[in-house]
Amino acid sequence: MASTDNCDAQNAGRYAGDVVEGQPEYIAYLDHAELSSTLGEVLLFLSRTSGQPRHATSALDLLSTAAAERDCARARSSAFDAIAAARALLVVDDLEAACATGLRAIRIGSHVESVRVRRRFLDLAREAQPHESEPAMRSLREQLLASARP
Repeated sequence: MASTDNCDAQNAGRYAGDVVEGQPEYIAYLDHAELSSTLGEVLLFLSRTSGQPRHATSALDLLSTAAAERDCARARSSAFDAIAAARALLVVDDLEAACATGLRAIRIGSHVESVRVRRRFLDLAREAQPHESEPAMRSLREQLLASARP
């Protein structure tokens, strides 16, 4: 995939804040933060399926934008942003930042009643497993697994 593809995805986010009068209510949540998050998740998926960590780096930029611009009332979405960022940090092998971001995800997501958040905690725990020889990563995995219990 050409590097311009990432730029095209990032440029699309610039238009998310343009509100069209009379837009249907079901898309009212689609603001710049949400589009940045969605594009970040897509790039994370691309990184993991293509074996190209550079896409995870681009995903981190978008997920950081999403986290910075996210309405604090949208805790579930904030949890998803943090979980995705921690997963991207694992892809780029920044274990220290992945642990810190994973702990932030737990702080945010543990207060949200959501099966999807709990499932994503399990996904992050599974992806962190190869690094559990690191004490901080082992501790993160234990906390993620505990937080994933209903």
